[in-house]
Amino acid sequence: MAKKASIAGEVIKSYLEENPDMASLTLARKAYKENPELWTNIEGARTMIRMYRGACGAAHLKKLADKQFVIPKATEDNKFAFPEPEPVTWEPYEIPTTCHKILLIADLHIPYHDRDAVDIAIQYGIDAKCDTVILNGDIMDCYALSKYIKDPRCRDMAAENEATRHFLMALRQNAFPDAKIIYKEGNHEDRLPRYGQSVAPELYVADMIKTVDEALELDRIGIKWVSGKIPMYLNQLNIMHGHEYGGRSAGVFPARSMYLKTQECCICGNWHRTSQYNAKTIRDRLISSWTIGCLCDQHPEYMAVNDWNLGFAVIERDDDWFVIDNKRIINNRVV
Repeated sequence: MAKKASIAGEVIKSYLEENPDMASLTLARKAYKENPELWTNIEGARTMIRMYRGACGAAHLKKLADKQFVIPKATEDNKFAFPEPEPVTWEPYEIPTTCHKILLIADLHIPYHDRDAVDIAIQYGIDAKCDTVILNGDIMDCYALSKYIKDPRCRDMAAENEATRHFLMALRQNAFPDAKIIYKEGNHEDRLPRYGQSVAPELYVADMIKTVDEALELDRIGIKWVSGKIPMYLNQLNIMHGHEYGGRSAGVFPARSMYLKTQECCICGNWHRTSQYNAKTIRDRLISSWTIGCLCDQHPEYMAVNDWNLGFAVIERDDDWFVIDNKRIINNRVV
């Protein structure tokens, strides 16, 4: 009996594939006429058709293994019975109102950082009495996880992770013990989840691969982690790493490139260059964008010749606006 039922089911599915819009009773008559040996009567064929179309109640629908022929039913909340979308979380991070003076640094690429430049930027933030530090992406390099050609002798992710955690602990304990510290994910930190998704998807889905904030123990150090490509808001300013819009190049004028992409006031790292661009709308609204310099080695083996510069920024919050002091480091001096 089970074999006959299985054959009948396959026959019904073939009829449903060929006649997706035909009424159930009409289709049952057709199926029974051409295959009378499979059902006792037309109603038997019709019941099977209705079962595959999800019309035999919620209990039967739940047990149905093959739901490709189920006809969605309209409800009060979904009058066209369209499929439900996958849930997407999009919540930009609002910089707390208690943050008034912010040291913004990015692109250290630990362990390929410039120690002197990092010291200078941190000391400047201390002297300026910054109450907040934003680590705006690419603080660690994740060299071993890069998709580009790598020197196999440098593949030591454990040592890189330890060096980055060392930096963060020293930043908290020795430089800014009372400051708010925020760590924004950059494209280099994004190498870790992308590596898990592509190389070990089963472990990634099972949450058996540590996230960057877990690996660096940010909770224990007292550092806020901002994951993904969401922007951070400070009044009218959008703080981004710079990779959020995709693409590897920002052209000859990265601040203008970011203005064209965002059409809003924004500041980012990623391009390793200090730049500023200003524009005014027809309603006299001033829009400015900035990119800051990096704090990493200026001649890495993958791009030994480049147009980068060392730098950082200090952001002061006004009541409803902001002021940015975009700094460069030249010959170990802040200019």
